[in-house]
Amino acid sequence: KALYLAGLKDTLQTSQDLGITSLNKIDQYGLTLVLGGGEVSPLELTSAYGVFANNGIKNNHVAIAKITDRNGKVLEEFKETPTQAYPEQSVLLLNNVLYDNNARLPLNGPNSPTDFPNQEVALKTGTTNDYRDVWIVGYTPRIAVGAWAGNNDNSSMVKKTSGFIIAPLWRAFMDEALKEIPAETFKRPDPIDPNLKPILRGIWQGGQTYTIDKTTGKLATDLTPPELREERAVPDAHTILFWVDKNNPKGPPPSNPYADPQFNLWEKPVQAWILGNGGNLGSSQPPTQSDDVHTPDAIPRVNITSPSAGADFDRNDRISVSVNIENKFDIRKVEYYMNGFLMETENSKPFDTRIQVKDIQNIQKMNTLKVIAYDEYENRGETEIRFIINN
Repeated sequence: KALYLAGLKDTLQTSQDLGITSLNKIDQYGLTLVLGGGEVSPLELTSAYGVFANNGIKNNHVAIAKITDRNGKVLEEFKETPTQAYPEQSVLLLNNVLYDNNARLPLNGPNSPTDFPNQEVALKTGTTNDYRDVWIVGYTPRIAVGAWAGNNDNSSMVKKTSGFIIAPLWRAFMDEALKEIPAETFKRPDPIDPNLKPILRGIWQGGQTYTIDKTTGKLATDLTPPELREERAVPDAHTILFWVDKNNPKGPPPSNPYADPQFNLWEKPVQAWILGNGGNLGSSQPPTQSDDVHTPDAIPRVNITSPSAGADFDRNDRISVSVNIENKFDIRKVEYYMNGFLMETENSKPFDTRIQVKDIQNIQKMNTLKVIAYDEYENRGETEIRFIINN
């Protein structure tokens, strides 16, 4: 389905941009290309995944980096010619999926060769039809490694997936290689554009959405805290072809999705699944009332009564901090920050605390004390003062 949506021609062009030159017989390929309908060498495939490791930047693979004579004179040397082969944000999103260790657990289980609980390693396995080929390619921001297995006569192997055939060999190499390479984390992608169609953001239950406040179940407002906002869909599930024109994915939905030759083939099982689950998609119609617990008058009003602004302290002093809070709802906790660092959290009245000056990080002549109060609905109010610490 992904190949159909992306288009065979554009997909082959992308593969060429990534350095795969062997997929050059477009008239011989169809949608089965994703099931082993085209031949690619492990070298080209691993090199293409190296582009993902490099955030979309491609360098041609090379076997020899440099040749010198016996005196150390450089006779030949590889020169990098980096090109942006694929948009960075698209690669970062892909990496974000492939290095998600938890996403691999349902298929391979814990303690499998693809399980990396303490390091970010992106990887993808593959098994062709009839178990003729198995492969795995994995990478970190520093290295990409691929491995393949199959019989010389192209006969079927044992009926096991790549995770059980080739992955152990690949993992044995990776374990040794990663000992020599500094551990790095992948660059994170930007947040997904909230203006994209729901189906393009992973919301499949329907094409019309609304956002609620999770504490009240009412429509969220601008004052609803981000962590309490939840987007829901009005139940109207269909195959992606109902919502997306594959020739203009970000444009309006197709005026007649039934005109697509694949639509009925994709839509029928979706509707059968819905009926098989009693038509319950887990969503409902939008509420008619708006969030009424996150309002301007509900924001806690915090006042630091001690110490006073501009007060002087020495390095051996202990600062007693007292606050007065005007609140509509019960206060749940109060946090105390010094120069941007969390120092104390109080969870019960009177919410006062004491802070040793010697424990304050980044001490300066003039320092900042910030107090943030949270109520039971996550309304938050804050205030700050500045005070002096003498050397």
